[in-house]
Amino acid sequence: HFYLRFAAWLANQGHAVLVFDYRGIGLSLSGPLKNSRASLTQWGQQDQVAALTFLIERSGSAQAVLVGHSAGGQMMGLMSN
Repeated sequence: HFYLRFAAWLANQGHAVLVFDYRGIGLSLSGPLKNSRASLTQWGQQDQVAALTFLIERSGSAQAVLVGHSAGGQMMGLMSN
């Protein structure tokens, strides 16, 4: 929820925007957090890749600007796309 107001502002400026949770975090959490087996590697190599692919396909854009905070910004280096 941290970026929702910023995302809404970007959307109001005409940008396609996607805000997502990584597996096992936030609204994607299923059960106790201590039982989550999700890893930072999965988040960077799979979750971020899937989110970007979804946004590009859904919006029809040829490119995207990524905004990440803390580990979310650092894991962009793990993305294959």
